[in-house]
Amino acid sequence: PDHALAQARIGLRLRKDGRRWLQTVKSGGSAQAGLHQRIEIECAVSGKALEWAPLAGTEFEAVLKPVWQQLTPQFSTLFSRNIWLLTGPTGAEIEVAIDQGEIIAGKKREAICELELELKSGAVDDLFDIALALADRHPLVLDNRSKAERGDALARGLPRAPAAKAVDIALPKGADAQAVVSLAIENCLLQWQANEPGFHAQASVDDSDYDSEYLHQLRVAIRRLRVAAGAFAQAADWQSGALAEVKNPLRKLGQQLGAARDWDVFIEETWPLLQQQMDPLAYDALRVALQEEIALQRTLAHVGARAALRNREAQRVLLILNRCLLQAAATPADKKAD
Repeated sequence: PDHALAQARIGLRLRKDGRRWLQTVKSGGSAQAGLHQRIEIECAVSGKALEWAPLAGTEFEAVLKPVWQQLTPQFSTLFSRNIWLLTGPTGAEIEVAIDQGEIIAGKKREAICELELELKSGAVDDLFDIALALADRHPLVLDNRSKAERGDALARGLPRAPAAKAVDIALPKGADAQAVVSLAIENCLLQWQANEPGFHAQASVDDSDYDSEYLHQLRVAIRRLRVAAGAFAQAADWQSGALAEVKNPLRKLGQQLGAARDWDVFIEETWPLLQQQMDPLAYDALRVALQEEIALQRTLAHVGARAALRNREAQRVLLILNRCLLQAAATPADKKAD
Protein backbone atom coordinates (compact mmCIF):
# COMPACT_ATOMS: atom_id res chain seq x y z
CA PRO A 1 0.00 0.00 0.00
CA ASP A 2 2.88 2.46 0.54
CA HIS A 3 4.27 1.69 -2.95
CA ALA A 4 7.63 0.57 -1.56
CA LEU A 5 8.26 -1.76 -4.51
CA ALA A 6 7.54 0.91 -7.10
CA GLN A 7 9.89 3.29 -5.31
CA ALA A 8 12.59 0.58 -5.36
CA ARG A 9 11.87 0.07 -9.10
CA ILE A 10 10.84 -3.54 -8.54
CA GLY A 11 7.83 -5.13 -10.18
CA LEU A 12 6.14 -8.23 -8.74
CA ARG A 13 3.32 -9.87 -10.63
CA LEU A 14 1.17 -12.95 -11.01
CA ARG A 15 0.31 -13.81 -14.59
CA LYS A 16 -2.06 -16.36 -16.02
CA ASP A 17 -0.69 -17.98 -19.16
CA GLY A 18 -3.20 -20.50 -20.43
CA ARG A 19 -3.79 -22.80 -17.46
CA ARG A 20 -0.52 -21.92 -15.74
CA TRP A 21 0.15 -19.25 -13.14
CA LEU A 22 3.56 -17.59 -13.30
CA GLN A 23 5.17 -15.43 -10.64
CA THR A 24 7.66 -12.83 -11.86
CA VAL A 25 9.83 -10.26 -10.14
CA LYS A 26 11.83 -7.71 -12.14
CA SER A 27 14.24 -4.94 -11.31
CA GLY A 28 13.77 -1.63 -13.05
CA GLY A 29 17.30 -1.84 -14.43
CA SER A 30 18.00 0.70 -17.16
CA ALA A 31 15.83 1.88 -20.03
CA GLN A 32 16.77 3.99 -23.01
CA ALA A 33 15.24 4.34 -26.47
CA GLY A 34 12.81 1.58 -25.59
CA LEU A 35 15.62 -0.84 -24.68
CA HIS A 36 15.37 -2.27 -21.18
CA GLN A 37 18.12 -4.18 -19.41
CA ARG A 38 16.90 -5.75 -16.21
CA ILE A 39 17.20 -8.71 -13.88
CA GLU A 40 14.19 -11.01 -13.92
CA ILE A 41 13.16 -14.13 -12.02
CA GLU A 42 10.12 -16.05 -13.23
CA CYS A 43 8.74 -19.38 -12.02
CA ALA A 44 5.55 -21.39 -12.09
CA VAL A 45 3.40 -21.35 -8.94
CA SER A 46 0.58 -23.62 -7.87
CA GLY A 47 -2.25 -21.11 -8.26
CA LYS A 48 -3.42 -17.53 -8.00
CA ALA A 49 -1.25 -16.73 -4.98
CA LEU A 50 2.28 -15.47 -4.39
CA GLU A 51 4.89 -17.96 -3.14
CA TRP A 52 7.94 -16.91 -1.14
CA ALA A 53 10.12 -20.00 -1.58
CA PRO A 54 11.34 -19.22 -5.14
CA LEU A 55 12.54 -15.76 -4.00
CA ALA A 56 14.31 -16.74 -0.78
CA GLY A 57 18.03 -16.14 -1.08
CA THR A 58 17.77 -14.11 -4.28
CA GLU A 59 18.96 -10.52 -4.73
CA PHE A 60 15.35 -9.38 -4.24
CA GLU A 61 15.03 -10.82 -0.75
CA ALA A 62 16.28 -7.73 1.10
CA VAL A 63 13.48 -5.57 -0.34
CA LEU A 64 10.67 -8.13 -0.57
CA LYS A 65 10.94 -10.02 2.72
CA PRO A 66 10.15 -7.06 5.06
CA VAL A 67 6.97 -6.21 3.12
CA TRP A 68 5.87 -9.70 2.06
CA GLN A 69 2.91 -9.89 4.45
CA GLN A 70 1.73 -6.40 3.47
CA LEU A 71 1.50 -6.98 -0.28
CA THR A 72 -1.79 -6.06 -1.93
CA PRO A 73 -2.65 -5.78 -5.66
CA GLN A 74 -2.24 -2.25 -7.03
CA PHE A 75 -3.45 -2.76 -10.62
CA SER A 76 -4.02 -5.45 -13.20
CA THR A 77 -3.45 -5.81 -16.92
CA LEU A 78 -5.77 -7.65 -19.26
CA PHE A 79 -4.47 -8.16 -22.78
CA SER A 80 -4.12 -10.64 -25.61
CA ARG A 81 -0.64 -11.51 -26.85
CA ASN A 82 0.54 -12.86 -30.18
CA ILE A 83 4.09 -14.23 -30.23
CA TRP A 84 6.58 -15.07 -32.97
CA LEU A 85 10.19 -16.27 -32.69
CA LEU A 86 12.65 -14.77 -35.15
CA THR A 87 16.27 -15.49 -35.94
CA GLY A 88 18.45 -12.41 -36.33
CA PRO A 89 21.10 -11.87 -39.03
CA THR A 90 23.85 -13.40 -36.87
CA GLY A 91 21.67 -16.11 -35.31
CA ALA A 92 20.24 -14.35 -32.24
CA GLU A 93 16.88 -15.65 -31.03
CA ILE A 94 14.36 -12.81 -30.69
CA GLU A 95 10.78 -13.03 -29.46
CA VAL A 96 8.30 -10.64 -31.06
CA ALA A 97 5.13 -10.02 -29.06
CA ILE A 98 2.13 -7.83 -29.87
CA ASP A 99 0.00 -6.96 -26.83
CA GLN A 100 -3.46 -5.40 -27.03
CA GLY A 101 -5.74 -4.73 -24.08
CA GLU A 102 -5.82 -2.43 -21.07
CA ILE A 103 -4.38 -1.56 -17.67
CA ILE A 104 -6.99 -1.54 -14.89
CA ALA A 105 -6.70 0.30 -11.59
CA GLY A 106 -10.06 0.51 -9.84
CA LYS A 107 -12.35 2.44 -12.18
CA LYS A 108 -9.44 3.84 -14.21
CA ARG A 109 -8.41 2.34 -17.54
CA GLU A 110 -5.52 2.88 -19.93
CA ALA A 111 -5.12 1.20 -23.31
CA ILE A 112 -2.29 -1.20 -24.16
CA CYS A 113 -1.19 -1.46 -27.78
CA GLU A 114 2.45 -2.33 -28.07
CA LEU A 115 5.00 -4.40 -29.90
CA GLU A 116 7.86 -5.79 -27.84
CA LEU A 117 11.09 -7.41 -28.95
CA GLU A 118 12.87 -9.59 -26.39
CA LEU A 119 16.39 -10.88 -26.89
CA LYS A 120 16.37 -14.50 -25.78
CA SER A 121 19.94 -15.28 -26.82
CA GLY A 122 22.68 -13.94 -29.05
CA ALA A 123 23.93 -10.49 -30.00
CA VAL A 124 21.93 -7.40 -29.08
CA ASP A 125 22.91 -5.98 -32.49
CA ASP A 126 20.43 -8.39 -34.10
CA LEU A 127 17.68 -6.86 -31.96
CA PHE A 128 18.44 -3.45 -33.44
CA ASP A 129 18.45 -4.84 -37.01
CA ILE A 130 14.90 -6.10 -36.55
CA ALA A 131 13.76 -2.97 -34.67
CA LEU A 132 15.08 -0.73 -37.46
CA ALA A 133 13.37 -2.84 -40.11
CA LEU A 134 10.05 -2.59 -38.24
CA ALA A 135 10.46 1.15 -37.66
CA ASP A 136 11.06 1.64 -41.39
CA ARG A 137 7.85 -0.17 -42.31
CA HIS A 138 5.39 0.76 -39.57
CA PRO A 139 4.46 3.93 -37.59
CA LEU A 140 5.98 2.72 -34.32
CA VAL A 141 7.06 5.01 -31.48
CA LEU A 142 9.65 3.98 -28.90
CA ASP A 143 8.51 4.10 -25.27
CA ASN A 144 10.69 3.46 -22.22
CA ARG A 145 7.74 2.88 -19.89
CA SER A 146 6.94 -0.67 -18.84
CA LYS A 147 3.39 -1.83 -18.15
CA ALA A 148 4.32 -1.83 -14.45
CA GLU A 149 5.41 1.82 -14.56
CA ARG A 150 2.26 2.81 -16.43
CA GLY A 151 0.08 0.80 -14.04
CA ASP A 152 1.71 2.31 -10.97
CA ALA A 153 1.22 5.84 -12.32
CA LEU A 154 -2.42 5.06 -13.14
CA ALA A 155 -3.13 3.50 -9.73
CA ARG A 156 -1.52 6.35 -7.80
CA GLY A 157 -2.84 9.11 -10.03
CA LEU A 158 0.67 10.47 -10.43
CA PRO A 159 1.03 13.79 -12.27
CA ARG A 160 3.33 13.96 -15.25
CA ALA A 161 6.99 14.40 -14.36
CA PRO A 162 8.27 17.97 -14.54
CA ALA A 163 10.47 19.13 -17.41
CA ALA A 164 14.02 17.86 -16.97
CA LYS A 165 17.21 19.82 -17.51
CA ALA A 166 20.44 18.10 -18.50
CA VAL A 167 22.24 16.47 -15.59
CA ASP A 168 25.97 16.63 -15.00
CA ILE A 169 28.03 13.86 -16.59
CA ALA A 170 30.10 11.81 -14.16
CA LEU A 171 33.32 11.00 -16.01
CA PRO A 172 35.15 7.88 -14.84
CA LYS A 173 38.81 8.34 -13.97
CA GLY A 174 41.03 7.96 -16.99
CA ALA A 175 38.16 8.07 -19.51
CA ASP A 176 39.43 8.53 -23.06
CA ALA A 177 37.82 10.78 -25.69
CA GLN A 178 35.62 8.02 -27.10
CA ALA A 179 34.27 7.16 -23.65
CA VAL A 180 33.46 10.82 -23.05
CA VAL A 181 31.60 11.06 -26.39
CA SER A 182 29.59 7.95 -25.50
CA LEU A 183 28.62 9.40 -22.11
CA ALA A 184 27.72 12.74 -23.69
CA ILE A 185 25.41 11.13 -26.26
CA GLU A 186 23.78 8.98 -23.59
CA ASN A 187 23.25 12.09 -21.45
CA CYS A 188 21.56 13.92 -24.34
CA LEU A 189 19.29 10.97 -25.11
CA LEU A 190 18.20 10.79 -21.47
CA GLN A 191 17.25 14.48 -21.54
CA TRP A 192 15.35 13.99 -24.83
CA GLN A 193 13.32 11.06 -23.55
CA ALA A 194 12.71 12.58 -20.11
CA ASN A 195 10.90 15.55 -21.69
CA GLU A 196 9.12 14.04 -24.67
CA PRO A 197 6.23 12.37 -22.70
CA GLY A 198 5.39 15.65 -20.94
CA PHE A 199 5.39 17.55 -24.23
CA HIS A 200 3.06 15.04 -25.90
CA ALA A 201 0.79 14.87 -22.83
CA GLN A 202 -0.17 18.51 -23.26
CA ALA A 203 -3.13 18.36 -25.61
CA SER A 204 -3.17 22.04 -26.51
CA VAL A 205 -0.93 25.10 -26.24
CA ASP A 206 -4.07 27.01 -25.21
CA ASP A 207 -4.58 24.99 -22.02
CA SER A 208 -4.12 26.98 -18.82
CA ASP A 209 -1.60 24.42 -17.51
CA TYR A 210 0.51 24.37 -20.70
CA ASP A 211 4.20 24.28 -19.75
CA SER A 212 6.55 25.39 -22.52
CA GLU A 213 9.58 24.13 -20.57
CA TYR A 214 9.14 20.60 -21.96
CA LEU A 215 9.62 21.86 -25.51
CA HIS A 216 12.46 24.14 -24.43
CA GLN A 217 14.36 21.25 -22.82
CA LEU A 218 13.66 19.00 -25.81
CA ARG A 219 15.18 21.61 -28.09
CA VAL A 220 18.19 21.93 -25.79
CA ALA A 221 18.63 18.13 -25.79
CA ILE A 222 18.60 17.95 -29.60
CA ARG A 223 20.97 20.90 -29.91
CA ARG A 224 23.41 19.27 -27.47
CA LEU A 225 23.02 15.93 -29.23
CA ARG A 226 23.90 17.44 -32.61
CA VAL A 227 27.20 18.64 -31.16
CA ALA A 228 27.95 15.40 -29.29
CA ALA A 229 27.12 13.15 -32.28
CA GLY A 230 28.69 15.58 -34.75
CA ALA A 231 31.88 17.55 -34.20
CA PHE A 232 32.61 15.96 -30.80
CA ALA A 233 32.28 12.37 -32.08
CA GLN A 234 34.20 13.22 -35.25
CA ALA A 235 37.10 14.63 -33.26
CA ALA A 236 37.19 11.46 -31.14
CA ASP A 237 36.81 9.19 -34.22
CA TRP A 238 33.80 7.50 -32.62
CA GLN A 239 31.22 5.63 -34.78
CA SER A 240 31.66 8.01 -37.72
CA GLY A 241 29.90 5.74 -40.24
CA ALA A 242 26.73 5.24 -38.20
CA LEU A 243 26.57 8.83 -37.02
CA ALA A 244 26.64 10.16 -40.58
CA GLU A 245 23.17 8.64 -40.97
CA VAL A 246 21.67 10.71 -38.12
CA LYS A 247 23.16 14.10 -39.03
CA ASN A 248 20.40 15.35 -41.35
CA PRO A 249 17.46 13.88 -39.36
CA LEU A 250 18.76 15.58 -36.19
CA ARG A 251 19.16 18.88 -38.05
CA LYS A 252 15.57 18.71 -39.38
CA LEU A 253 14.22 17.72 -35.96
CA GLY A 254 16.03 20.65 -34.40
CA GLN A 255 14.50 23.01 -36.97
CA GLN A 256 10.96 21.75 -36.26
CA LEU A 257 11.38 22.05 -32.51
CA GLY A 258 13.02 25.44 -32.93
CA ALA A 259 10.10 26.80 -34.95
CA ALA A 260 7.61 25.72 -32.26
CA ARG A 261 9.82 27.08 -29.48
CA ASP A 262 10.10 30.45 -31.27
CA TRP A 263 6.32 30.82 -31.20
CA ASP A 264 6.24 29.92 -27.49
CA VAL A 265 8.77 32.66 -26.75
CA PHE A 266 6.90 35.14 -28.94
CA ILE A 267 3.57 34.44 -27.22
CA GLU A 268 4.99 34.44 -23.68
CA GLU A 269 7.51 37.29 -23.90
CA THR A 270 7.15 39.45 -27.03
CA TRP A 271 3.41 39.57 -27.73
CA PRO A 272 2.39 40.91 -24.27
CA LEU A 273 4.81 43.84 -24.72
CA LEU A 274 3.48 44.59 -28.21
CA GLN A 275 -0.12 44.59 -26.96
CA GLN A 276 0.78 47.15 -24.31
CA GLN A 277 1.83 49.54 -27.07
CA MET A 278 -1.46 49.21 -28.97
CA ASP A 279 -4.19 51.75 -28.29
CA PRO A 280 -7.20 49.50 -27.46
CA LEU A 281 -9.59 51.91 -29.19
CA ALA A 282 -7.62 52.45 -32.39
CA TYR A 283 -6.11 49.00 -32.83
CA ASP A 284 -8.54 46.55 -31.24
CA ALA A 285 -9.56 44.93 -34.54
CA LEU A 286 -5.91 44.61 -35.57
CA ARG A 287 -4.98 43.16 -32.19
CA VAL A 288 -7.72 40.51 -32.42
CA ALA A 289 -6.72 39.58 -35.97
CA LEU A 290 -3.06 39.30 -34.99
CA GLN A 291 -3.95 37.26 -31.90
CA GLU A 292 -5.86 34.74 -34.01
CA GLU A 293 -3.08 34.45 -36.61
CA ILE A 294 -0.39 34.09 -33.96
CA ALA A 295 -2.38 31.35 -32.18
CA LEU A 296 -2.86 29.52 -35.49
CA GLN A 297 0.83 29.68 -36.41
CA ARG A 298 1.84 28.50 -32.95
CA THR A 299 -0.56 25.56 -33.11
CA LEU A 300 0.69 24.56 -36.57
CA ALA A 301 4.31 24.75 -35.37
CA HIS A 302 3.50 22.51 -32.42
CA VAL A 303 1.72 19.99 -34.63
CA GLY A 304 4.85 19.90 -36.78
CA ALA A 305 7.09 19.42 -33.75
CA ARG A 306 5.00 16.55 -32.39
CA ALA A 307 4.94 14.87 -35.79
CA ALA A 308 8.71 15.28 -36.16
CA LEU A 309 9.34 13.63 -32.78
CA ARG A 310 7.13 10.67 -33.65
CA ASN A 311 8.07 10.13 -37.28
CA ARG A 312 10.20 7.28 -38.56
CA GLU A 313 13.33 9.37 -38.91
CA ALA A 314 13.31 10.30 -35.22
CA GLN A 315 12.73 6.68 -34.20
CA ARG A 316 15.64 5.61 -36.40
CA VAL A 317 17.86 8.23 -34.76
CA LEU A 318 17.05 6.85 -31.31
CA LEU A 319 17.70 3.28 -32.39
CA ILE A 320 20.92 4.03 -34.29
CA LEU A 321 22.41 6.08 -31.46
CA ASN A 322 21.58 3.45 -28.87
CA ARG A 323 22.95 0.75 -31.12
CA CYS A 324 26.21 2.73 -31.23
CA LEU A 325 26.22 2.94 -27.43
CA LEU A 326 25.56 -0.77 -26.94
CA GLN A 327 27.49 -2.42 -29.75
CA ALA A 328 30.67 -2.78 -27.75
CA ALA A 329 28.91 -4.20 -24.70
CA ALA A 330 27.57 -7.75 -24.57
CA THR A 331 24.33 -8.32 -22.69
CA PRO A 332 25.12 -10.20 -19.44
CA ALA A 333 23.77 -13.70 -19.27
CA ASP A 334 21.60 -12.96 -16.20
CA LYS A 335 19.84 -10.01 -17.88
CA LYS A 336 17.24 -9.69 -20.58
CA ALA A 337 17.07 -6.93 -23.13
CA ASP A 338 13.89 -5.87 -24.94
